[in-house]
Amino acid sequence: MQFVEYHHREGCRNIRVIDATRIALSNHVISDDTYRHSIMASLRSVGWSGDRPVSKGSKLKISGELLDVGLVLWFGNMHSIHEYIMALELLYHKNKINSAVVITATRDEAVRRFHRNKSEKGTSTGNYSEFDTLISHLKCLEDIVNIPLTVIGVGE
Repeated sequence: MQFVEYHHREGCRNIRVIDATRIALSNHVISDDTYRHSIMASLRSVGWSGDRPVSKGSKLKISGELLDVGLVLWFGNMHSIHEYIMALELLYHKNKINSAVVITATRDEAVRRFHRNKSEKGTSTGNYSEFDTLISHLKCLEDIVNIPLTVIGVGE
């Protein structure tokens, strides 16, 4: 697996967490059928927890936590990732986490996944979450997204 990184507000504050995350991702191969579950299994093998609710009784959650660092693993709708960023921001504001890692697809991977079962190929991501657009959004929202984030875009 290949990946690229962006560090919003200097990124993840725990170098051991980001190093373990890089190791889990570098030893992983994306498959079209179970890629999200197998990536999460790789992340859990280096210590990431499972889903963590933002508050009691809430359906809002993040993908995991490790040593005061929050995790979001998201390959779905581009607009939905903002809900998860706000969940991380809320946990940061409440001093429940001190930084976070967000993992999503690179633009090329999102395009590849969108077109994998189509006869016509193109450049559309089909509104899948992808690294370049997320980084653009974070830069525009810099005044309100205060949590230090390392965003990792993954692809083949």
